[in-house]
Amino acid sequence: MLQELKPEINFCSCGCEARLVKENTSSGKRRKPKYFVACLDEVCGKRGKVSSFPWQAILEWNAGEESEFPDDFPVPFVNAFGLTNDETRQLLARKRNHCEEQIQKLKGANNNGASAQEKLKSLHLQLDWLRYGQTWLDCRTARL
Repeated sequence: MLQELKPEINFCSCGCEARLVKENTSSGKRRKPKYFVACLDEVCGKRGKVSSFPWQAILEWNAGEESEFPDDFPVPFVNAFGLTNDETRQLLARKRNHCEEQIQKLKGANNNGASAQEKLKSLHLQLDWLRYGQTWLDCRTARL
């Protein structure tokens, strides 16, 4: 499921490509790497927020002001075909609320098993996609 939801990196708002950077912050102890997206143009120098997961860094970049929004993009698990902007906005809000409820329910159940952690990671990824979809839609409707 996680691989199916892997996002692509938007271009930088300066027009150049951007890339995912893996940052190892190891100082003796083995630590998890951090990720961020950076513009390939050294003069531009724009960077996204540092995140714990690659997909999180990409979606943060895509939703930020540093990113150039595409004209159209699908949220992988949302079928908004034929919907108006308002209907799409309502659909994204409903799915986001449901996703947030599922996360809270899973956290409240104190499930520490590997399958519960994988489900939680998947829900967080879906939530980030929904946030990005809402940001993209707001930006798109502001331009119309």
